[in-house]
Amino acid sequence: MAAGMDKDAKALELWERLGFGYVEVGTVLPRPQKGNPKPRIKRQVKRRALINSMGFPSEGMVEVAKRLEVWKDRPLRSGRMKLGINIGKNANTSLDEAYKDYASVAARLGRYADYLAVNVSSPNTPGLRRLGRAEALKKIIGYVQQAAPRDIPVWVKLSPDAGDDELVPALEAAIAEGVAGFIATNTTRSVMHQGGVSGEPLYPLARATIHKVLEVCSGKAAVIGCGGIHYRQQVEDLIAMGCAGVQLLTGLIYEGPGLPRRVAPG
Repeated sequence: MAAGMDKDAKALELWERLGFGYVEVGTVLPRPQKGNPKPRIKRQVKRRALINSMGFPSEGMVEVAKRLEVWKDRPLRSGRMKLGINIGKNANTSLDEAYKDYASVAARLGRYADYLAVNVSSPNTPGLRRLGRAEALKKIIGYVQQAAPRDIPVWVKLSPDAGDDELVPALEAAIAEGVAGFIATNTTRSVMHQGGVSGEPLYPLARATIHKVLEVCSGKAAVIGCGGIHYRQQVEDLIAMGCAGVQLLTGLIYEGPGLPRRVAPG
C-alpha cells in the first residue's frame, strides 16, 4: 500500500487482512495540519484516475505514535506485514528549515518503522519539490539518518516530472548518502486541474522514470515501482525490470479490495 491511503495509521489491520506485504502510512508531519480546502479529490472514472490536492492533511506525529505503539504490541501473526512511514514537512515550515521537520518525525516514529520514506515529491505543497534537488535532498537525508533512533533504512519518494538534469544528480547525491532505495513515483502534476494525477494515466510516465532510476542505481540502491498499477502484468513487468517491489493506491479504488492478492507475483 502506497502512502496517502492511510495517512494517520488508522487501518493497519485491514491492510494486513487484504494481503499487503507492507504498508506505508503517511505522509506524517510533526504538527497537525488540515491540508487544502475540500473538496480535494476528484475521480476521472473513464480514465481510471484520481486528481488529488490533499496538501498533507495529518493528525501529526504524536497522535500517529499512539496508534503505532498499540500496533507494535499486538499479538504477531505469521509473516508480519512490514511498516513504512512516509515523512514530510508542515506547510508553514520554510524550505530552509524543512530538514528539521523531517528529522523530528524520524526521531519520534523511527522506532516503529521497518523503513522511512522521505517525501520531497508531492505536487500539492508549494515549493516541496525543490527539496528533491541534490543539495537540499542530501541535507534532509543526513539529518533523518542522524535523528532516527536506530539504523533504519531511509528511502526517497521521487517525482515523475523531474527531467534527467535534475533527477540524476538527486539520485547520485542520495546514493552517496547511503539511502536504501527509491520509490518511483509520486503523482504527476496536472496541467488542467489543481493537484496530482494518479491511476492509469500515470503509469507510462512512472514506468519511464522507474527505468531511468534503475539505470542510475545499477545495484547501488533498490527501487520500488509505484504509479498507476492496476494489473498483474504491470507488476510482473516492473519486477522483471528490476524493481524490488511495487506499491498500489488508486488501483485499489478502481479494482477493488481483492487487488493485492490478484497481482501478487508467484
